[in-house]
Formats: sequence, structure tokens, C-alpha cells
Amino acid sequence: MPHGDFSDYTAYAHLTFGIASMYKPELWWKGIGPIQALLTGTPTPDAEKVVRMAGGLLLLIGFVFYVVRWNTVNGRYAAGPACVICALNAVSIASTSKGGIRTASGWHLYASLMLLSAMHFMLNPNPVWTSKTLKKHEDEKKAKKAAKNR
Repeated sequence: MPHGDFSDYTAYAHLTFGIASMYKPELWWKGIGPIQALLTGTPTPDAEKVVRMAGGLLLLIGFVFYVVRWNTVNGRYAAGPACVICALNAVSIASTSKGGIRTASGWHLYASLMLLSAMHFMLNPNPVWTSKTLKKHEDEKKAKKAAKNR
């Protein structure tokens, strides 16, 4: 998708979550204002290692969301359903967490981000480029540049 759309914001969020998870895993055990922490209890060294590993995966997801051109096939039929599954998983985790489903937590924020991303990928895909449409696009860019240089 062209840069500057919602897939980029999703990418920035995942990159931020990934970096924070890798370098400050203890943040998963801290709430922010009315929002409950993602994890409860005392962080153990093994749990922090798992969070750091998850941070690497979040970075990977962030880079994928940023660089892939989401068209009518891979956006609508791959990224969209994957985001819905991530959102459902986050809501499931929130429902079994301290306070249950009705207590605001980071899991709810993540589920919201993923549902908005799913809607974006499924309802707003880029057209598939063919050699014919790509050539037409390039010719239009050249003509526009030539007109600008006159």
C-alpha cells in the first residue's frame, strides 16, 4: 500500500512494541493509568526471555506491514484474516486475565489495532499490478514529470 496509510501505522505500533519488548520486557507487567498490565505476577527471567523473543516477532511483523504492498489477494485473503485471528487471540487472553474481559488492558488495545488493520487490509486493498497497468502508471509518471520540467 502506499506509504502513509493505516498499514504503516500498524507497522509503527508493532515496531515500537517489538523494540520495547526486547529492551524493556518488564513493561509487560506494568499498567498505564486505567489500563491493566498485559501480564500479572512477578516477571521471572524465563518469562522475560519469552517476552524478548515475542519482541523479535513483533519487529518482524512491523517490517512486513511496512514493506509489503497489500493487494486484493494478499491483503484481503492473508493479512486481513490473520489480523482477525490475532485480535480474537488478544481478546481471549484478556478474558482470562485479572479483571476479565470488562477490565481495560493492553490486550484490548492490541485487539483494537488488529481489527482496524484487518478492516483496512480487507476493505482497502491496492489493485494488483500487471505489466500493462504498471507500464501505464510509469508512462503517466514520466508525462507528469516532463510537464513539470517545461
